[in-house]
Amino acid sequence: MDAFFLEIIELLFIASYETKSKKISHLETAIQKLDLLKFFLQIVWEIKEVNNKKYIQLSSELHTIGKMLYRWKENSRQGVAGENK
Repeated sequence: MDAFFLEIIELLFIASYETKSKKISHLETAIQKLDLLKFFLQIVWEIKEVNNKKYIQLSSELHTIGKMLYRWKENSRQGVAGENK
């Protein structure tokens, strides 16, 4: 899980310096990794390695991050569409 978290941070760092068209690819990959991280968190919770309170807190934060990444991707996509007109 730590490795996924670090990969997401790396992808977001790279995306922040990319052109709008290249940024989308990095954001899509980061979103996929975040979804895997959420899946692994659920598994850890199901095998009772994380208590309910911690699971709820982490799930909520990861959900918020996911919404932010999706908005960033959509804003970048709109910017690319505007450049192609």
